[in-house]
Amino acid sequence: MNSWVGYSILRVLFFAVPLAAMLLTGLEPWIAGVLSAIIAFCLSYILLGRRRDRLVADLRSKRGKPTTTDDEAAEDDVAEARTDADAAAARYREGEELGPTASERDRGGETRTE
Repeated sequence: MNSWVGYSILRVLFFAVPLAAMLLTGLEPWIAGVLSAIIAFCLSYILLGRRRDRLVADLRSKRGKPTTTDDEAAEDDVAEARTDADAAAARYREGEELGPTASERDRGGETRTE
């Protein structure tokens, strides 16, 4: 049996058993549902920690390493450039001497004089 099937069955049972018991005692259905959900969450959190960790490990191994697309790489480059520009602007506002620009570094450190 797959780890996610057993985990899912236990989660459903943790909800269904208290719900059925509360409905049989004559509790309002919406109150029984809310209380059953709270009970199921608590039981799952306390009792299913190891099973949940195994499930996560299985899903990660089946998924494999995430790949980045060219679009994501371009977005990362733009975000990094914005961060660099913001940092340079902050240094300039503080009166710190700025280093050469990227184009000046590409030319070997030569600066333009106008």
